Amino acid sequence: MASNEAAGIFPPKTIPIQPNIPSTTNFSVATNSILERIATLEILGARDDSESLQQILVELKNANREVRRAALAATIQFGSRDAIPSLKEIAAQTEDAREKVEILDAIEFLELPPLSEIKKHRRANPTKP
Repeated sequence: MASNEAAGIFPPKTIPIQPNIPSTTNFSVATNSILERIATLEILGARDDSESLQQILVELKNANREVRRAALAATIQFGSRDAIPSLKEIAAQTEDAREKVEILDAIEFLELPPLSEIKKHRRANPTKP
């Protein structure tokens, strides 16, 4: 992802995660569980292994909207095109228009070529001044 940023290509804007947890009789347990999942997703997004990506993709189907948002942010941070088929499937099943747009924006970002590919192409096809 850093290489895309160097080229002036930035990931889709994400809204800061602010857990919207329904009130329950055991509020602190619900809060901790969701916050722990969100924190774990942030860690997984910084890794570079297929198991981490699979764990992130599973959370894209979580019942809690805030966990899904964190999973989407982690997917973008992970930066793997391998996530695109799962994201397309989830977008097709998503009824919330705003959430669907966020997923489609993530797909569009992940489909961008990395800077290394752009540089390689430019070296192979130099433009004449």
